[in-house]
Amino acid sequence: MGKRKSRIFISHAGSDLGLAQLLSGELERKGADYFLDGRDLHGGSPFRPDIRNGMCRCNELMPLLTPAALKTPWIPYEIGLADSNGLLV
Repeated sequence: MGKRKSRIFISHAGSDLGLAQLLSGELERKGADYFLDGRDLHGGSPFRPDIRNGMCRCNELMPLLTPAALKTPWIPYEIGLADSNGLLV
């Protein structure tokens, strides 16, 4: 049985989008697929369901734990959601 390709949900603070984009480029060069809100979410749709749907298509979570990330409620929310969905954190 073949190894499942990684699909990584990148969790980050809004002010860390540039860092998340740099990281996503490296992941892509290594052959990993990823979910990044700046690329995969589109304005005008409900945010929370889109986050859940995006995470359901991933098998790993990579939280960027920067000082800005530690001040937002979204990072803990996404870590808890990933844990409850069985993603590798």
